[in-house]
Amino acid sequence: MTLISTEAPLTTATAPRFTASYQGLLGQRIVPLERIPDATQVEVAARIVSSRRSGRAIWLGLQADNGATAVAKLDDAVGETIAAAVYDVGQAVRLRGTARTWTELGTPFIAVRRFLPVV
Repeated sequence: MTLISTEAPLTTATAPRFTASYQGLLGQRIVPLERIPDATQVEVAARIVSSRRSGRAIWLGLQADNGATAVAKLDDAVGETIAAAVYDVGQAVRLRGTARTWTELGTPFIAVRRFLPVV
């Protein structure tokens, strides 16, 4: 028996994109993270799906409601100012930080500056 699907497979062109909001010249904008210029202050809402310590930082894997994923970097200096339970795996979070591009990582990420109340 052969299963035939009429749905197109997910490719980088059709996969959901992780979006972030930022203050543009014409007001608040919501666009895919990879289209936001480096060093722009952004805000995102997501669920933490993974956490890994590397040196003096914690790398958080984020997943949006649409299934799109992104990465956030939480420096020890910021992490020490909040309770560790706030950034546990499974937590819904709102983050504010700086959009960054790191070629070795191969994807844009968010350098977290603040955790905001989840609404």
